[in-house]
Amino acid sequence: MIRRVIATVERSPASSGFWSLADQGTVSLGNFLTNIILARKLTPHEYGAYAILLGILLVIYGAHGALVIYPLSLHGASESRDELRLLTAFSLCLTTGIGLFLGAGLIVACWVFATPSLGFWAAGAIFFWITQETVRRGLMAHMRFRDAMWGDAVSYLGQAAVVFILARIGRLSIENAFGAIAVTSMAAAGLQFAQIGIRSLRVQNPRVLLGRFWNLGRWMVLSNFTGVFSSQFFPWALALFRGIPMAGAFQALSNVVAVTNPIFVSVANLIIPASAKANSERGTKAAFHEAIRYGTQGAFFVLPCLGLVLLCPHCVLLILYGRNSSYASLTTALCIFAAVQIVYYVAIVLAMLLNALGHTRTTFSILVISALVSIIVGIPLIVWAGLLGAIATVALGTLLRAALVVAVTRKEVLGPSADRLYQETA
Repeated sequence: MIRRVIATVERSPASSGFWSLADQGTVSLGNFLTNIILARKLTPHEYGAYAILLGILLVIYGAHGALVIYPLSLHGASESRDELRLLTAFSLCLTTGIGLFLGAGLIVACWVFATPSLGFWAAGAIFFWITQETVRRGLMAHMRFRDAMWGDAVSYLGQAAVVFILARIGRLSIENAFGAIAVTSMAAAGLQFAQIGIRSLRVQNPRVLLGRFWNLGRWMVLSNFTGVFSSQFFPWALALFRGIPMAGAFQALSNVVAVTNPIFVSVANLIIPASAKANSERGTKAAFHEAIRYGTQGAFFVLPCLGLVLLCPHCVLLILYGRNSSYASLTTALCIFAAVQIVYYVAIVLAMLLNALGHTRTTFSILVISALVSIIVGIPLIVWAGLLGAIATVALGTLLRAALVVAVTRKEVLGPSADRLYQETA
């Protein structure tokens, strides 16, 4: 009887939300600590170079997320455990191809700039990073956030621990930082591979599955690429027009507001499968209510975190980077960044709802519009005002994106046509 009660609690929506937040908190805490240690121990020029290369890895990560993770999450949510194993195995095959191809490109690029060892470690980091991400998303497709958390602790808290040890013994470098990501991601992938119970990477009808993945992910890959590029445009433009250390300063501010990333990602992880299921069973209004329910839960954590940053920006920067850091005086830029992050959260909640309903082409169009405006306005602002110009451009792009997502949601999800469409297909 007790076991039955425990099992019921673990399957409840509240339990899924708690373990999703706990898991993503583990991931983001590890990333946060890693970035803070690197920002404190590397020189501004070294940290700026790390931020630029990390941005390239995030572009690769975004492409993989669209082509592999999004279809796996959407299809896997309604599959049995055995079918999910096969789907995850197929996803791992795709991941291997993507990782090897893009990793080789990284090695060649770094070799051209006379840093072949850096390319090797960066390629290893992205290969094992996306491999582990694939397996953990297989677990998450069935809401197994608690199971995923153990491997994620090995990967993300492990990398922070390794970077900390390297810093203490005086061996910390950009190459070693990426090496830490590669090694801990590989260990976590092995653990989660065993948890999901994959016995073989052979799958039936790979062409059919490839077609399904491509049809779902083709617009998402453009959306993810546009989104990641538009966010990484700022440190890249700052490095080009104002110097590499300025890119490091932008990354240092991003680290602070990234404290809310676990809420953002865990809410997104919950909205897509929950809203997709609600839409198939009860229509778009039900899908909207699921998204708002999870979005409201996340807001109870987002607002206090960012509110603290807005109230005490100087104290936050002193605690994280130290009194002698060049980043400790960036209080105005940090306040703007924190306020923008609140608006960005609203846009993310509604964008995930639209993705769950299959409107990936629409979200891509919104991203393109906001990205183009940001780039057109951002270049002269960055040249003129440097870091503050970059933050102001982030604010403009985020406000535009949020306004467009709200308008589309009102029309496609809450409008009378959505009700008629559901009644015709029910």
